Amino acid sequence: MLQIDRILKPVKMLAQQVEDWLTKPRVAIAVGEVLFRTFGYRRVSEFTLEKVKRVLIVRVDQIGDAVLFTPLVRELRRALPDATITLVVNTSARELFENCPYVDRVYGYDWRTEERFPILRRHWRALKLAATSLWKEKFDLALSPRLDADLYHGHFITYFSGAAIRFAYKQREVIPSSNDINQLMTHVLSSTKPILHEVERNLEFLSLLGVKTADSDLEIWIENSDRAEAERMLSGFDIHNGDLIVAIAPGAGEPKKIWPIENFVALVAWLVSKYDLKVLVLGNQADHVLGERLVNVNSKPVYNVAGSAGLCTSAALLDKCTLLIGNDSGPIHLAAARSIPVIDISAHPMTGPENHPMSPMRFGPWRIPHKMVRPGSPTPPCAGRCRARYAHCICAISVNSVIQCVEDLLSQIGVDSSQSNRLRNVSI
Repeated sequence: MLQIDRILKPVKMLAQQVEDWLTKPRVAIAVGEVLFRTFGYRRVSEFTLEKVKRVLIVRVDQIGDAVLFTPLVRELRRALPDATITLVVNTSARELFENCPYVDRVYGYDWRTEERFPILRRHWRALKLAATSLWKEKFDLALSPRLDADLYHGHFITYFSGAAIRFAYKQREVIPSSNDINQLMTHVLSSTKPILHEVERNLEFLSLLGVKTADSDLEIWIENSDRAEAERMLSGFDIHNGDLIVAIAPGAGEPKKIWPIENFVALVAWLVSKYDLKVLVLGNQADHVLGERLVNVNSKPVYNVAGSAGLCTSAALLDKCTLLIGNDSGPIHLAAARSIPVIDISAHPMTGPENHPMSPMRFGPWRIPHKMVRPGSPTPPCAGRCRARYAHCICAISVNSVIQCVEDLLSQIGVDSSQSNRLRNVSI
């Protein structure tokens, strides 16, 4: 076994070096520029907004980021009413834009990969997407409005698209070791402020291009079929118009963002004891098991639609809810887009850096009544922010602290326990 390990170790190191070399921006540029110029993809050298006819926007982040990105799409369409606008988004978020009136085409890109050669796999997928779907568009302009590190290969999709003019935020401002990734763009933009909410950051990107923006409202475009499906689900649970419904979102994209499920169990037990309400568990297929824990412990009136309701149907379900309580995840922003108040349970400590990607200053609920529940400080050995790969700092948030926020917010929006004929003063 030791002998095999000695042989495999240098082979793995060599494979890693090959992957690193093949996916360097300078390699893409060296090959790409020859091909693109040969086939006439780089003819425009100066940017004039008024002359843009075909635009590509690349934003392949998570669902919550996609919701916060919707004002940019609307405001760009307002500025370019006659242009063809194409989106490339994360496959998991594609459904959100299928009914969007501001875009002409939407493509999905799945950045999730197996452990072996993940960067090379993303590189290949980006190139394949460009060759099979994007090159035929002959884009005048491509935008990659992500400020943080290009973890999902969005900049490479932008480059491989063949667009003559390519804009992105200057990466070295955030990640000093980002090497020459800025060279994939024809123009790099410097943010005017170190800390902005992501909605404001997206609109700042447009303003730096010379686009005037009118408003920053979030949008989700749901169809009558989505509303009908939501009604069918609710009627199947014996939930009717006029019932008080609280949504619970117990999952998140990273384990460290997930408040322990036993805490949600205790919270739901308190909710159904104090208020005359129904509880709806939302999330994706991975969250279904968490939802079943809540159902099995509390039974009725807790209903689990995690994994069985798509994004637009979930948005239609949220329209029926009074409040959503969840971790820092996509459902929080879906609720905000439907003007539903939220309790946001965040792993980012109150003493943590405000410019961090987990900071509520940057990614908190946008312009709705809400309460943030956060650890007071990092739990050792974490320092500054939560650095764990599992639920760690977030475990310092007590059930009672969330209960207090729920009571405060429900009272703020006009709901109190007098609506319940159940136990009025319950503590955990």
